Amino acid sequence: MAKKKVEVVSPSVDPLAPEEDVTFEREKAGEELLGKELHPYSPSRKIAAQSMGMKYPFTGPTGEYGEYPGMVVDAFIVCWLRTLPDNTDGEDWTPRKAMRSPGKAFDAAEEWATKNNFTSITNPTIRIFVQTMNAIGEAEFSLDTDDSGAPKAIEQEGSGPLV
Repeated sequence: MAKKKVEVVSPSVDPLAPEEDVTFEREKAGEELLGKELHPYSPSRKIAAQSMGMKYPFTGPTGEYGEYPGMVVDAFIVCWLRTLPDNTDGEDWTPRKAMRSPGKAFDAAEEWATKNNFTSITNPTIRIFVQTMNAIGEAEFSLDTDDSGAPKAIEQEGSGPLV
């Protein structure tokens, strides 16, 4: 009697579920997007995202649900970067290449987002972006802001404001 091979994809995914359910669950868990593995939000991806114009965490005022102007762009930048391989295994882009050519990388990310209809506030990249930002959390750095969300001036002894 032949044994059935069961591939465990995630503790949150039933390994015996039909493939379409597994794909949905992986995407819901933020592990995959459009059938591509989402890589960790590594330092090179963070630097590339900032170089490409990501606004977060310097967003200014937010809406009722935490949305801010430019959030859709931030979401597709981060998600696009997370789909890129760390090495060039035949792919056009890597996070390091995006760091070195942020303008061209932004154009490629925008083309990817448009092609996949990720240009509205209700697209799946928003959820993945929020999960990613929540995962890195405030532990990495924090910055005091005023009521408008702008960074407060930092005073050092014997000098004027740094910001």
